[in-house]
Amino acid sequence: MKPKPKFSAFRAHREAEKPEPVVSPLVAETDLRNITRRSDRLKTVVRIHLNWETKRDWLVLGETQIRAQKDGGGDGRWRLEAYLGKGVTDFEHDSAYAVRLPLIGLQLGPLAVSYHRTELFAWVDPNEDPAFSPDFRVPRPGYNPMTHPDIHVCKTKGCLEDNPKGHIIVPQGFYVPPFDAELYEAVRGKKVEISIGPVYEKDE
Repeated sequence: MKPKPKFSAFRAHREAEKPEPVVSPLVAETDLRNITRRSDRLKTVVRIHLNWETKRDWLVLGETQIRAQKDGGGDGRWRLEAYLGKGVTDFEHDSAYAVRLPLIGLQLGPLAVSYHRTELFAWVDPNEDPAFSPDFRVPRPGYNPMTHPDIHVCKTKGCLEDNPKGHIIVPQGFYVPPFDAELYEAVRGKKVEISIGPVYEKDE
């Protein structure tokens, strides 16, 4: 006769008492590949750890870059960035962003580079201050300022020399997505896994 596992009743009792993980409905998968650059070639996935046992894909982007925060001074603060489509700018002709996500504790993942894909992990910077133009500029699903009724196509001579069809200028206030205080509170200090690599035929 096969012996029963020790303390099975105790473990079952503890499992039954364990509270359901609290997952904020604000942290929904946000696929921005349709508005970020070179998404036909590159894919970035940001997976967030919402609690001790729940993680999910949060941001799906095309081409991204990771750079030190402007005033970081090498103190371990970084920022994941993704631009809007090629040629999309604000009224000052600066490339406009689809996402800016401030990070701390950036490290290589256990399998740092595999088949041309880089794996990193970090934590969402918990030190943002809404009173001082926070770096946390992450939209919710459906964000697309390029469909805003006030966009227009630049027709200045210099721009038309580079692109005869002109380029899109998004309205003032959309250089970066608006600061979302509710979303920030839901993700501040959370661990994220970042996967960056080429798009293969098997990818969606």
